Amino acid sequence: MVFELNNLKVIEENFYGSKIYYIQDFYRYPDKVFNFIFQHKLNYWKINDKPSYNSILFHDKRHDIICDEFVEVSNYLSHICGQETEFKNRIFTNTMRFEKNKFNDYEKNYWRPHLDMGYNALIYFNKFDCDGTNIYSPINDVDSTKYPEHFKPWVNRKKWNLLKILKSSYNKLVMFDGKKYYHGMSINDESFFHKDSLRVNQILFFREKL
Repeated sequence: MVFELNNLKVIEENFYGSKIYYIQDFYRYPDKVFNFIFQHKLNYWKINDKPSYNSILFHDKRHDIICDEFVEVSNYLSHICGQETEFKNRIFTNTMRFEKNKFNDYEKNYWRPHLDMGYNALIYFNKFDCDGTNIYSPINDVDSTKYPEHFKPWVNRKKWNLLKILKSSYNKLVMFDGKKYYHGMSINDESFFHKDSLRVNQILFFREKL
Protein backbone atom coordinates (compact mmCIF):
# COMPACT_ATOMS: atom_id res chain seq x y z
CA MET A 1 0.00 0.00 0.00
CA VAL A 2 1.18 3.51 -0.81
CA PHE A 3 -0.77 5.33 1.91
CA GLU A 4 0.04 3.07 4.84
CA LEU A 5 0.23 4.90 8.17
CA ASN A 6 2.75 4.46 10.97
CA ASN A 7 1.88 3.41 14.50
CA LEU A 8 0.77 6.91 15.22
CA LYS A 9 1.01 9.01 18.36
CA VAL A 10 -1.41 11.92 18.25
CA ILE A 11 -0.32 14.98 20.23
CA GLU A 12 -3.06 17.44 21.21
CA GLU A 13 -2.60 21.11 22.00
CA ASN A 14 -5.37 23.23 23.50
CA PHE A 15 -5.29 26.53 21.65
CA TYR A 16 -7.70 29.41 22.30
CA GLY A 17 -10.68 27.13 22.87
CA SER A 18 -9.90 24.59 20.18
CA LYS A 19 -7.50 21.71 19.61
CA ILE A 20 -4.53 21.45 17.29
CA TYR A 21 -3.40 17.91 16.50
CA TYR A 22 0.15 16.91 15.57
CA ILE A 23 1.43 13.60 14.22
CA GLN A 24 5.12 13.11 13.43
CA ASP A 25 6.16 10.57 10.76
CA PHE A 26 2.60 10.30 9.51
CA TYR A 27 3.08 7.98 6.53
CA ARG A 28 5.08 4.76 6.82
CA TYR A 29 6.51 5.32 3.33
CA PRO A 30 6.49 9.08 2.73
CA ASP A 31 8.85 8.93 -0.25
CA LYS A 32 6.50 6.45 -1.91
CA VAL A 33 3.56 8.79 -1.26
CA PHE A 34 5.46 11.77 -2.63
CA ASN A 35 6.51 9.88 -5.76
CA PHE A 36 2.97 8.63 -6.35
CA ILE A 37 1.55 12.14 -6.10
CA PHE A 38 4.14 13.66 -8.42
CA GLN A 39 3.51 11.08 -11.09
CA HIS A 40 0.36 13.10 -11.71
CA LYS A 41 0.09 16.44 -13.41
CA LEU A 42 0.24 19.69 -11.46
CA ASN A 43 -2.24 22.34 -12.57
CA TYR A 44 -2.29 26.07 -11.89
CA TRP A 45 -4.90 26.89 -9.26
CA LYS A 46 -7.78 29.09 -10.45
CA ILE A 47 -5.83 29.95 -13.58
CA ASN A 48 -8.95 31.34 -15.29
CA ASP A 49 -9.66 33.87 -12.54
CA LYS A 50 -9.09 37.48 -13.59
CA PRO A 51 -7.27 39.62 -12.63
CA SER A 52 -4.47 37.31 -11.52
CA TYR A 53 -0.70 37.18 -11.14
CA ASN A 54 -0.59 33.41 -10.85
CA SER A 55 1.92 31.93 -13.35
CA ILE A 56 3.51 35.42 -13.64
CA LEU A 57 4.77 36.58 -10.23
CA PHE A 58 4.23 33.30 -8.40
CA HIS A 59 3.25 29.74 -9.24
CA ASP A 60 0.37 28.35 -7.21
CA LYS A 61 -0.37 24.81 -8.40
CA ARG A 62 -2.42 21.87 -7.11
CA HIS A 63 -2.88 18.17 -7.56
CA ASP A 64 -6.37 16.69 -7.56
CA ILE A 65 -6.07 12.89 -7.73
CA ILE A 66 -8.81 10.30 -7.31
CA CYS A 67 -7.50 7.34 -5.28
CA ASP A 68 -9.75 4.88 -3.47
CA GLU A 69 -6.87 3.68 -1.28
CA PHE A 70 -6.80 7.12 0.32
CA VAL A 71 -10.24 6.68 1.92
CA GLU A 72 -8.69 4.99 4.98
CA VAL A 73 -6.53 8.06 5.63
CA SER A 74 -9.54 10.39 5.32
CA ASN A 75 -11.58 8.25 7.71
CA TYR A 76 -8.75 8.11 10.25
CA LEU A 77 -8.37 11.89 10.36
CA SER A 78 -12.13 12.40 10.40
CA HIS A 79 -12.28 10.28 13.54
CA ILE A 80 -9.64 12.47 15.23
CA CYS A 81 -11.18 15.86 14.49
CA GLY A 82 -14.83 14.76 14.66
CA GLN A 83 -15.63 16.29 11.28
CA GLU A 84 -16.09 14.83 7.82
CA THR A 85 -14.83 15.44 4.30
CA GLU A 86 -16.87 15.02 1.16
CA PHE A 87 -13.67 14.19 -0.76
CA LYS A 88 -12.60 10.97 0.95
CA ASN A 89 -10.96 9.47 -2.11
CA ARG A 90 -9.31 12.62 -3.48
CA ILE A 91 -5.76 13.75 -2.89
CA PHE A 92 -5.18 17.51 -2.92
CA THR A 93 -1.86 19.32 -2.67
CA ASN A 94 -0.68 22.90 -2.37
CA THR A 95 2.54 23.74 -4.17
CA MET A 96 4.04 27.19 -4.41
CA ARG A 97 7.05 28.93 -5.87
CA PHE A 98 7.71 32.69 -6.02
CA GLU A 99 9.47 34.93 -8.51
CA LYS A 100 11.97 37.42 -7.13
CA ASN A 101 9.98 40.62 -7.47
CA LYS A 102 9.02 43.55 -5.24
CA PHE A 103 5.43 42.31 -5.44
CA ASN A 104 6.40 39.36 -3.24
CA ASP A 105 7.36 41.46 -0.22
CA TYR A 106 7.20 38.84 2.52
CA GLU A 107 9.05 41.07 5.01
CA LYS A 108 6.19 43.57 5.25
CA ASN A 109 3.28 41.32 4.38
CA TYR A 110 1.57 38.01 5.13
CA TRP A 111 0.19 35.75 2.44
CA ARG A 112 -3.61 35.88 2.36
CA PRO A 113 -5.03 35.03 5.78
CA HIS A 114 -8.32 33.23 5.17
CA LEU A 115 -10.91 30.90 6.68
CA ASP A 116 -12.13 27.49 5.47
CA MET A 117 -15.17 25.28 6.16
CA GLY A 118 -13.76 23.43 9.15
CA TYR A 119 -10.67 21.52 10.20
CA ASN A 120 -7.70 21.44 7.84
CA ALA A 121 -5.16 18.64 7.85
CA LEU A 122 -1.75 19.41 6.37
CA ILE A 123 1.01 16.90 5.67
CA TYR A 124 4.28 18.67 4.88
CA PHE A 125 6.64 17.30 2.24
CA ASN A 126 9.63 19.63 2.22
CA LYS A 127 12.72 17.73 3.36
CA PHE A 128 14.23 20.73 5.12
CA ASP A 129 12.59 22.22 8.20
CA CYS A 130 10.84 25.49 7.45
CA ASP A 131 7.94 27.61 8.60
CA GLY A 132 4.74 25.89 7.57
CA THR A 133 1.48 27.65 8.39
CA ASN A 134 0.59 30.84 10.25
CA ILE A 135 -2.46 31.30 12.47
CA TYR A 136 -3.73 34.87 12.92
CA SER A 137 -6.31 37.11 14.46
CA PRO A 138 -7.16 40.39 12.69
CA ILE A 139 -6.26 43.62 14.46
CA ASN A 140 -8.84 45.49 12.41
CA ASP A 141 -11.95 44.03 10.81
CA VAL A 142 -10.01 43.11 7.70
CA ASP A 143 -11.46 41.01 4.93
CA SER A 144 -8.36 39.63 3.22
CA THR A 145 -10.48 37.68 0.74
CA LYS A 146 -12.39 40.58 -0.81
CA TYR A 147 -10.03 40.59 -3.80
CA PRO A 148 -9.49 37.70 -6.24
CA GLU A 149 -7.17 35.18 -4.60
CA HIS A 150 -4.24 35.75 -6.94
CA PHE A 151 -4.62 39.49 -7.47
CA LYS A 152 -3.87 40.96 -4.02
CA PRO A 153 -2.75 37.99 -1.95
CA TRP A 154 -0.30 39.89 0.29
CA VAL A 155 -1.68 41.82 3.30
CA ASN A 156 0.13 44.24 5.58
CA ARG A 157 1.57 42.56 8.67
CA LYS A 158 0.53 45.52 10.83
CA LYS A 159 -3.14 44.58 10.35
CA TRP A 160 -2.78 41.07 11.76
CA ASN A 161 -1.76 39.45 15.03
CA LEU A 162 0.40 36.40 14.41
CA LEU A 163 -0.81 33.94 17.03
CA LYS A 164 1.25 30.92 16.08
CA ILE A 165 3.58 29.46 13.44
CA LEU A 166 2.97 25.77 12.81
CA LYS A 167 6.41 24.44 11.97
CA SER A 168 6.88 22.23 8.94
CA SER A 169 8.98 19.09 8.81
CA TYR A 170 8.99 16.22 6.36
CA ASN A 171 6.04 13.83 6.77
CA LYS A 172 4.57 15.77 9.70
CA LEU A 173 0.81 16.21 9.98
CA VAL A 174 -0.82 19.23 11.60
CA MET A 175 -4.60 19.59 11.92
CA PHE A 176 -6.34 22.77 13.12
CA ASP A 177 -9.73 24.45 12.88
CA GLY A 178 -9.56 26.47 9.67
CA LYS A 179 -13.07 27.85 10.24
CA LYS A 180 -12.19 29.28 13.64
CA TYR A 181 -8.73 30.68 12.83
CA TYR A 182 -7.52 32.83 9.99
CA HIS A 183 -4.52 31.04 8.53
CA GLY A 184 -2.14 31.04 5.57
CA MET A 185 1.23 29.76 4.48
CA SER A 186 4.20 31.12 6.39
CA ILE A 187 6.76 32.83 4.15
CA ASN A 188 9.66 34.47 6.02
CA ASP A 189 12.62 34.03 3.69
CA GLU A 190 13.48 33.16 0.09
CA SER A 191 13.53 29.38 0.45
CA PHE A 192 10.87 29.12 -2.26
CA PHE A 193 12.13 31.83 -4.58
CA HIS A 194 14.23 29.47 -6.70
CA LYS A 195 13.22 27.39 -9.69
CA ASP A 196 14.40 24.16 -8.09
CA SER A 197 12.69 24.82 -4.72
CA LEU A 198 8.98 24.09 -4.38
CA ARG A 199 6.87 24.43 -1.25
CA VAL A 200 4.78 21.24 -1.04
CA ASN A 201 2.10 19.97 1.26
CA GLN A 202 -0.90 17.69 1.04
CA ILE A 203 -4.18 19.04 2.40
CA LEU A 204 -7.53 17.67 3.51
CA PHE A 205 -10.55 19.87 4.19
CA PHE A 206 -13.16 18.87 6.79
CA ARG A 207 -16.41 20.39 7.97
CA GLU A 208 -18.89 19.83 10.77
CA LYS A 209 -21.16 16.84 10.27
CA LEU A 210 -24.64 17.74 9.08
